[in-house]
Amino acid sequence: MGKAYSEEVSSIPQTLQWTIGQNITVLERCIRSCADKSVVAIGSGGSFTAAAYVAGLHERKYGKLSRAATPLDAITGVHGGDFASIYLSAEGRNNDILVAAQAHCGSDKGSIALTLVPANPLLAYCESSGAATPVYFDIPWQKDGYLATNTLVAMMALFGRAYFDGAFVTGLPDNQWITARREELAISDAVSHIVCGSDVIVLYGAAGKVAAIDLESKFAEAALGPCQVVDYRQFAHGRHLQLAQRKLPVVIALGSEEDEQLMQASLGHFPVTVPILRIQLPTEYALSELVGVVYAMLIVEAVSLARQIDVGQPDVPAFGRALYGTDVRDTARRYSHMVPPMLRQKVPGLQMEQVPAWVHAADAFIARLDQARFAGIVCDFDGTCCYTPRRWEGIDHRLIDEFTRILHAGIKVAFATGRGDSIKTTLCDKLPAQYWARVFMGYFSGSSISWLDEEFREPAVDARFSQLRSWLIEHCLISGGLTDVKLGGGQMSIRLSDSLPRDALTSAIAFWIDAAGYAGWRVFCSGHSVDVLTEAVGKRVVVDRLSEQLGADPNDEILRIGDAGHFSGNDYELLSSGLGLSVAMTSPLKASCWNLLPEGLHGAAGTHYYLSALEIENGKARFSEKFIKDVRAMLLQVEVRP
Repeated sequence: MGKAYSEEVSSIPQTLQWTIGQNITVLERCIRSCADKSVVAIGSGGSFTAAAYVAGLHERKYGKLSRAATPLDAITGVHGGDFASIYLSAEGRNNDILVAAQAHCGSDKGSIALTLVPANPLLAYCESSGAATPVYFDIPWQKDGYLATNTLVAMMALFGRAYFDGAFVTGLPDNQWITARREELAISDAVSHIVCGSDVIVLYGAAGKVAAIDLESKFAEAALGPCQVVDYRQFAHGRHLQLAQRKLPVVIALGSEEDEQLMQASLGHFPVTVPILRIQLPTEYALSELVGVVYAMLIVEAVSLARQIDVGQPDVPAFGRALYGTDVRDTARRYSHMVPPMLRQKVPGLQMEQVPAWVHAADAFIARLDQARFAGIVCDFDGTCCYTPRRWEGIDHRLIDEFTRILHAGIKVAFATGRGDSIKTTLCDKLPAQYWARVFMGYFSGSSISWLDEEFREPAVDARFSQLRSWLIEHCLISGGLTDVKLGGGQMSIRLSDSLPRDALTSAIAFWIDAAGYAGWRVFCSGHSVDVLTEAVGKRVVVDRLSEQLGADPNDEILRIGDAGHFSGNDYELLSSGLGLSVAMTSPLKASCWNLLPEGLHGAAGTHYYLSALEIENGKARFSEKFIKDVRAMLLQVEVRP
């Protein structure tokens, strides 16, 4: 079962020091990719405490209402909407969290799956399906016992650093702190009452909520006794009658300096006979809740030692193991929607009576795909050929063989991207040199167009962007020296940061374009930037130029693949006409921009699915009969067997 509980608690300072030394770059990038969204953090057992912590961090960092959820809550809850899911599991082997990831996955919303071991089913599923960006750390210690201790602390500290790194410069519990708290709790009158069987009420204010959640969890899991969790003001609404009973509960009062006045006003009215354990926490949220959770573990340790039991190594009954192993997949299927996935993606909230018309529209689009013979393929890059939080890694490794196969057959491939020459380096590093002459490049959204084997030509920046930039700075919408603004030809990209809300910035730029009278200018969003395009450029320009090169019909002989096909997305123009397929977001246009992926695939994994379904026939690419059959079966919700 692992080490004794007291040994695990003693290891916490070493665990915290380990987390400080970890490289959290990927985790930070993942978090920034969902900065403009609410977050549902999903975990069970001790990981639910971490989930509550992550939801609180996200709210405080980005101002987006977020919440923690158990896997069952996620399975049976809302499956649509613009939010990101964060899956938390120490080992990634819990069947509940895996089913939740399978049930919740969809378009690329910046979802994250974090574990503390490198190879496990949760990460494998997320890697293969694109349901979430897999992030792992390899813990160097023996796994926790029955109660979550070091894995929980490590998970919290990693997220705390990723959201508020400066909060952990000082103040983390060390060996001296642990020893001092143990000595205080050993002589605490309140702890003595808990040992003797008193119920526990945990009160919290601005600080202490996550610690309170963990206390309740550990008291319940270790069968130490009843433990209620409530904030100071909610307790005042009738729950105070418990303090007038013959058998008094113990009150554990959590709070920081911000809570001091409320704590004094509340606790000052309690009968003097009520045993109270006051715990003062730091003010800063990220550090406060972490310290509070460590304090909770020490309280559990103090009670268990006094009762002479080891809560880290209990004798788990057979029925308990059976309960833990209950399979929730049937429950997940029971809560799945009757509307086919491709229609749910196309029209969120579609009513059953509207389904037949949309089935007809989808079938007509699929029929066009079935008849199409493609001379060329135009792909977006970020979010389509790589996952946005991992865009620095270049093209997804799964796509290299497929692109090589297609290029070898003579089919031309184009990349319509907002990137500049950095993508040339990325592709030349990954694609065989013999095929570079068949790869058509549309840099800066078509501002500069050439073949991959040709020298990159830096396009002249449109001078009118200086007016927009000055206006944005003047109105404090961006910071002149701090905001990352990249100019390339007819494209201006504003890198989103913590202080730049995407929707507000996009709306402001749309207002400026209208006021300036620049007909043909557009503003779009991607997962990491807001892009402004002049009338001379756009990803559709890349389609048209490739079509001219090949003498092909852009509407029926060029396959288009992107990820942000919704109206404000930066692939809208690419996918809104012709035969455009999305690996994530779609527009509600019936004749174009469909996501035909099986449920559970998106992003680069989805692009791989599309490309691997292409067959070469007479020098052109076509979708295989199996692909068309499978897609039609998904539309009609008929199981297709091999």
